[in-house]
Amino acid sequence: MEWANTLIQNGAAHKECEFFEIESESFFKRLAEGYDASAKNDKFDGYPGGPGFGPSSGRMSSSLFEAFTIAQLEKFNFHAKSMGHNLLQKEPGFAMAFFSKTFSEELSKEYQEFLTQEMKLANLNNLLQFAEGHKVADSLVQNLTHEIMTLTIKLDQFDEETFKKYLKAPLEKNEHLKQELL
Repeated sequence: MEWANTLIQNGAAHKECEFFEIESESFFKRLAEGYDASAKNDKFDGYPGGPGFGPSSGRMSSSLFEAFTIAQLEKFNFHAKSMGHNLLQKEPGFAMAFFSKTFSEELSKEYQEFLTQEMKLANLNNLLQFAEGHKVADSLVQNLTHEIMTLTIKLDQFDEETFKKYLKAPLEKNEHLKQELL
């Protein structure tokens, strides 16, 4: 814990090593403690960068989470969960960073080029299942639902439930669509 406190207090974490190299449990525990304190008190001043850190202050930016590796995201969320904060459920930036890193291969254009249409549909359903269960951007869920709907039509496997889900949150609003259809 002293290692993490020293680095945090001196702001030296980035000077001592590359961010992706940080593996210390105490560092992520201290980070989670700062998040927890901020969630409980807007005026928490125990983390570098001034007052506040976490959900109420907006100090936890997506760019911070994007700097984490998957292992670091998991460690941070593990410690945050022990304090009652599941970041995959509470923090959109965290959930999006976790999603993009976890599914980077599945999202890559190169990967998609070698999949059959059926494999693409299975991949999209897997991505949607994760997205719907976590606090990712609504636009991601909308785009995945749209892609699934389009692909099921191409495969002549139209799914009414996917269509209804899409109508509730379409990519583009249609003013002529009757509300009773929704």
